[in-house]
Amino acid sequence: IRLLADRTRIVQVLSNLLNNAAKYTEQGGAILLRVTGRGGQVEIEVRDTGIGIPGEMLDRVWDMFAQVGAALERSQGG
Repeated sequence: IRLLADRTRIVQVLSNLLNNAAKYTEQGGAILLRVTGRGGQVEIEVRDTGIGIPGEMLDRVWDMFAQVGAALERSQGG
């Protein structure tokens, strides 16, 4: 798949998605990264067996600094 994009931002987005997946997935869980081409676009999917995002927060996942809760053990964001 050939992608014309801002390399720095793609690395930043993928790093954040994968770091959050790792942070919120228990030891022994699974994280899947899939990249596919669809209709001239690239689709990136990250799935994990972590705690997930509540449905009411899905509209905010791309907002800067948006977080679900503020549990002490997750105090570094995510």
